[in-house]
Amino acid sequence: MSKGFNELSSLHPDELRERMKESRLELIKLKGQARMASSQKDVSKIRNLKKLIARINHILKNKTEGIRRK
Repeated sequence: MSKGFNELSSLHPDELRERMKESRLELIKLKGQARMASSQKDVSKIRNLKKLIARINHILKNKTEGIRRK
């Protein structure tokens, strides 16, 4: 599930957008499950997914700004 910054940086923006979409859907599912039966495992998965989404957003922003600057 968790990918490192360098591994994500090497992906094409379209692949990053797809990964973002998948991560957001997984986050929604986990949040729903956490409401039903809160556990520490769910909380840590949610936290890790949020970090992954933020990491992907950061990389996408840098890549798109880099394209505009050239």
